[in-house]
Amino acid sequence: MSEENTYTIKPLYLGKMLDFEKSVYTYRTDYGVKMDTPFMAFLIQGKDRNILVDTGPKGIDVVKKNHSHVNAEIPEGVLVDALAKNGLKPEDIDFIICTHLHWDHCQNNDCFPGKKVYVQRIELQYAACPLEAQQQTYESPCCGMIPKWATAGNVMVPVDGDCELDPGIEVFLTPGHTPGSQIVRVNTSDGKYIIAGDTANLYENWYGNDGNTHVHGGIHVSLEDVEESNRKIEKLEFTELIPSHDMKVLDHEVYPYK
Repeated sequence: MSEENTYTIKPLYLGKMLDFEKSVYTYRTDYGVKMDTPFMAFLIQGKDRNILVDTGPKGIDVVKKNHSHVNAEIPEGVLVDALAKNGLKPEDIDFIICTHLHWDHCQNNDCFPGKKVYVQRIELQYAACPLEAQQQTYESPCCGMIPKWATAGNVMVPVDGDCELDPGIEVFLTPGHTPGSQIVRVNTSDGKYIIAGDTANLYENWYGNDGNTHVHGGIHVSLEDVEESNRKIEKLEFTELIPSHDMKVLDHEVYPYK
């Protein structure tokens, strides 16, 4: 693997949901089990490039306006502060990849006006008018909300399926959680790492438990697509898969960590 095409991945902690119902992440299991679960973005660095995967939620006051049920700790300006701790300003980000357009993965897109945001075309189409049960999760205009990603001043770049966005940075369409969910595969010095978005909320979703090879997420538009996407990921070459809402991800400041 060419050294110039290898990157590191830093999980950026953006706050957490408190006493979260685990069964939301583990379909038909763990009812009544409570857990704290993080919001995260991921900073990919290499080749003098700074790339963000997802941008996470705004401060809790903004979140509460549309999601009063959310019990969370999210500091104001948390993403900009997280970048500053890494010596970066928003203008230093080269481009953004959104794994999908649920509010907790894209509310801070407006910190990066004019930057390209890569998202699956089918996700953009669905986010404009999703099923009624999922309109609030998308902050959809269909229920009177104005989604942050749609007014962020970004250059939305629709992607159709699997492709390489930059040498060593690939996306793969993995529907199930949403129609246009995508994972990001990154070349590192330790092989290829996958940033899973909500295709895997927890390590358990991908690596399974005593009874299941994989554990489906509790939020999905199609269980059939979830299973098909898992089969697709199984065929991919990768060293490690990093989920989107697992506190264990934060055990390491950077990936690879070996």
